Amino acid sequence: MIYTVTVNPCIDRLYYFDEIKRNDVNRPKKTGVISGGKGINVSKALNVLGEENKAIIISGGRSGIMLEELLKEEGINFCSVKCNGETRTNLMIRGTKNEEEIRINEYGPIINSEVERELIKKLDIIKENDIVVLSGSLPEGVKEDFYKKIGDIIVNNKKARVVIDSDLEEMKFALECKLFMIKPNKEELMRLTGKSGSIEDLIELCDKKEIKYGFLTDGKKGGYLYFNKKVYKMIPPEVTAITTVGAGDSFIGGFLSCINAGKDIKDAVKMALALSAAKVEGKFIKDRVNELFEKALIEEIVI
Repeated sequence: MIYTVTVNPCIDRLYYFDEIKRNDVNRPKKTGVISGGKGINVSKALNVLGEENKAIIISGGRSGIMLEELLKEEGINFCSVKCNGETRTNLMIRGTKNEEEIRINEYGPIINSEVERELIKKLDIIKENDIVVLSGSLPEGVKEDFYKKIGDIIVNNKKARVVIDSDLEEMKFALECKLFMIKPNKEELMRLTGKSGSIEDLIELCDKKEIKYGFLTDGKKGGYLYFNKKVYKMIPPEVTAITTVGAGDSFIGGFLSCINAGKDIKDAVKMALALSAAKVEGKFIKDRVNELFEKALIEEIVI
């Protein structure tokens, strides 16, 4: 079973334009309202592949009620912990002509220790060898070592596997857990290690922290995977980008779905690349993912 944990979920309001005009009235060609948050996005990716999963979230206020209604409409299996305050609402504005994207993200509610304890209680459903994805920003009131605290419970008490995808300070603490997977880009790896952000830096980090799967991602260029003392070059299929929102989360979902099913590492990476590409081009359905899977490439290289 795969679980996703989103402690700072959101409602995403989406506005699409041909071109964003400065200091003028902008009328969108298309709008949308969807559930958001990195862990929820991973759950959506898993749903596309038919992979059983459950999202654990914190929600609050009227916007929290709306978020839960959206999750039901979107077919997301979830459980929630209630908090005071309002679940945040984020805004994404996309100009397709120049591939311009503006994102405005609210901070979200302040979370107290009682809500934290209730969230930790939800982890009782996790069993040995389950995969738990902890991703996204931490809300106000939550200390930067929170993911490490949860990660230690998952790894040491539950004997399950944990993936953490979050901001720099949270990740620095989380690296002290025995992580199953990480996927920084070059800039994130530079900040984590204080080095150049090279594949050699990733290898050193994974070996030192006993991380099983280490990805170094580079957007539409793909990136690298370090696994079992081997390095692989990843080349994603070419698509026309509609949005980059949720692409990295879809990558995680595609990869973990295959790993959880015991599939070959190369097939797992190709599925991750395919699902991410399908999300980027806005054709987030299984048939399209299968087409893109055949176009994704991965090859072992020597460093």
